[in-house]
Amino acid sequence: MVPFSQRRHRLHDDEVPEAIEGLRLRFLQHLKTKSDLYEAQVAFRAFYRLSTYCRGRPSYPNPVTWDLIDSYVNGTISEEGGA
Repeated sequence: MVPFSQRRHRLHDDEVPEAIEGLRLRFLQHLKTKSDLYEAQVAFRAFYRLSTYCRGRPSYPNPVTWDLIDSYVNGTISEEGGA
């Protein structure tokens, strides 16, 4: 049996918008300090998976930069990937 802390967590459909909004708010904190790009990139990958449908492994934008994160936070790039 896999310990609960190591289990893969799933979100219900009605939880996804709240999770996306929580990540967007976290991005605002990251953008204010710009102190840890790695942590912002980890959050971005979770945000991208929740907001962009893809079959199989996601094809993340590369590189994930402060400017890219800012574009997603401010709606310059839609969550569906279009500019």
